[in-house]
Amino acid sequence: MSATVYPPSMWTDEAINSLTENHKPFHDHKHMEELIEEIRNTFQSMDNGKISPSAYDTAWIARIPSIDDPSQPQFPQTLKWIVCNQLSDGSWEGESFYLPHDRLLITLSCVIALRICKVGEAQVQKGIGFINNQTSLYLDERDYTNLPTGFVILFSSLLKEAQALNLGISYELPFIKKMLAIREAQLIEIDNGALYSLATSVYFSFEGLQEVIDWTKVLNLCSKDGYMSASLASTACVFMHTGDKKCLDFINFVVTICGDYVPCFYPSDLHERLVVIDTVEHLGIGRYFKKEIKHALDYVYRLWNNGGIGRGRYDIIANVNDTSMGFRILRLNGYDVSSEVIKNFQNEKGEFFSFADKTHREVEGMLSLYKCSQIAFPGETIMKEAKIFTQNYLQNLPETKHFNALGREVTGSFGVNFMVDYVLKYGFHQSLPRMEARSYIEGFWHSEQNSWLARTLYRLPYTNNEKYLELAKLDFNTVQSIHQIELQQVHKWWINSGFRKLTFTRERHIEIFFSVAAGTFEPEYGDCRIAFTKVGCLLVVLDDLYDKYSSFEEIMLFNEAFNRWDPNILHYMPEHIKICFLGLYNTINELVEKVRKVQGHDLSEYFKKMWKVQLEAFTKEAEWFKYNYVPRWDEYIDVSTISGGFGITVLTSIHLMGEAITDKILCQIDEKSKVLHLVCLTTRLVNDTKTFKAERECGELASAIECYMRENLISEDESLDHIYGFIQDGLMELNQELFKFIQVPKCFQNFLLNSARLSQLLYMQTDAFNNNIMDKKDMVEKCIFQKFR
Repeated sequence: MSATVYPPSMWTDEAINSLTENHKPFHDHKHMEELIEEIRNTFQSMDNGKISPSAYDTAWIARIPSIDDPSQPQFPQTLKWIVCNQLSDGSWEGESFYLPHDRLLITLSCVIALRICKVGEAQVQKGIGFINNQTSLYLDERDYTNLPTGFVILFSSLLKEAQALNLGISYELPFIKKMLAIREAQLIEIDNGALYSLATSVYFSFEGLQEVIDWTKVLNLCSKDGYMSASLASTACVFMHTGDKKCLDFINFVVTICGDYVPCFYPSDLHERLVVIDTVEHLGIGRYFKKEIKHALDYVYRLWNNGGIGRGRYDIIANVNDTSMGFRILRLNGYDVSSEVIKNFQNEKGEFFSFADKTHREVEGMLSLYKCSQIAFPGETIMKEAKIFTQNYLQNLPETKHFNALGREVTGSFGVNFMVDYVLKYGFHQSLPRMEARSYIEGFWHSEQNSWLARTLYRLPYTNNEKYLELAKLDFNTVQSIHQIELQQVHKWWINSGFRKLTFTRERHIEIFFSVAAGTFEPEYGDCRIAFTKVGCLLVVLDDLYDKYSSFEEIMLFNEAFNRWDPNILHYMPEHIKICFLGLYNTINELVEKVRKVQGHDLSEYFKKMWKVQLEAFTKEAEWFKYNYVPRWDEYIDVSTISGGFGITVLTSIHLMGEAITDKILCQIDEKSKVLHLVCLTTRLVNDTKTFKAERECGELASAIECYMRENLISEDESLDHIYGFIQDGLMELNQELFKFIQVPKCFQNFLLNSARLSQLLYMQTDAFNNNIMDKKDMVEKCIFQKFR
């Protein structure tokens, strides 16, 4: 055979050797412990959740007249808060984020509350000045369909109140006239029968519809505690029209807790627990909070509802964002949840929506549902339908740098566009934890941007905390320093083994190390990472020896040397055979000794048996090549899932994760287990989809595509479609099999999952491992070489 010419390594010896000199490991463990403790306290103090003050809702609470003296406010402290929290430009709300329509709605609400209560006239005039200035900037041609849900109804309803109060707003401006006209048209279209049903998004514009509400029916929409879970503003509105004591008690409860303001909704106990868990896991620091995460998830699971969940335990309307996020996180952490809950957000046409009304759609909700759909189990048709629908929705969002133009009726965080790009590009099965953490830190986790939009913008102090980001960066740099030291050890091993003298093989030890470090990154798994890399390198060298360079006679010589397991017989063999055998012999013996120290017994025969099976698979493929043989599909799969090498790589490395492997555990993860078969199968199939054409040109006819095509008498494109289907089915089966790993250490489950994800990433678009590693160069450098400043 003739040797294939591969691109040289992109990382020089000098670059690798200089890592220690140029990169001082970050060892500020004391500061890291302080940050960890602070975040732990956040978990422990979450209780009902905490949301930033909402000037809009606080203004509605301020309107409530005193029970004892209607000429006075029931909650005077809220009026004082409004007076004291006006911004210098005359508007209200947070200074760190700004949306024009958001500020207009909030400011008008505050101005009306102050005028009704006859206080703060100076603030009223400044507020009116802001409103007139801002509305004059809006053009009549504005695309009003991109405004948040309910804005037109709520703002135009406030405008009518302002007009009755003679506030001096310029009602003849095009923007104002347009708002009022749209509202009148929307009022005509409202279905009065559906108005009191939970299945309508009009529920979220409740206080803007006061003139059409039948107040005798409206209390049916409140929770048993008196909360109109659309918002605190809606609850205040209901109370002022009905005098219902439970509504007042709930408002008093929230004001007592918050002091002198209210948030836009309360409580946020479910939403915030899920968001905080999602945040620490995305940032790669979840391992510090295992106990806290378990406690929070137990809380969410106790309140889990087959109809879906809302932001808080009092919510009687479920939303797709919290339900999908909850489903995904619970399932990934081993909780038994049914995908049937997703059907609550699908209409008769098969379309998915954010709330139970089947009409309103939001970007963040669709993104959450898309992420959720990727951890489907076999037979979950609803998950497949959700994935197709949400993927199409997200792919067709207009490109924009502005939050409010992400979709038709958008709510979500400012960073959501970064998330959409990342998730669409990689997805769950093409993403690795370090890669995700790096991207999350760099691209879309910024405290000043981490704001959400309901009626108005709000922030979550428990997640809007720079401490998460600070800890994530320190942790990333610290872990990266450890990885760099390990990489130098691997590099030294590669050179000392003599593999660089081989002209026919690929130098891929850095890429292989990245592959395992990006998934199994935790400091305690260093021996596992090094073993994975060394075994991976051996497989690359021997694959090239058997597949691209040696004659069949030389392959037989190597097999003989292995079977005799004696380096003394090498004196009569070719130099390249000597180098390959000694590299294999010395490395296996080294790993056997390391495993003995961890597992407490000698596994040399077990390892040699695995390598014997591996070499037999290499030999069988060499025979296929020699005789231009295309095997049957089943024959090909039996051999190629072994020759791919993931089985032996995983089974060697997993013995060095620090966990004792009993016979009971081993039978669930060894080469005969279904879960390892699925890892090897999906790896082999995705590899073949990107390599079969190049290999066919070199004379290698055996590939999954070729075998399936010939056996089923179909075209190449049809065969490829089937193979991609097998991959997706295999990944769904893997999801389910890993879910069954109740008595297997969690680190083994994650290791197997990340091994499968690794291959899907490397062969996502091209054969990145062999000829197009430049496609992944930036990824490798960010995970292994570049620290955060």
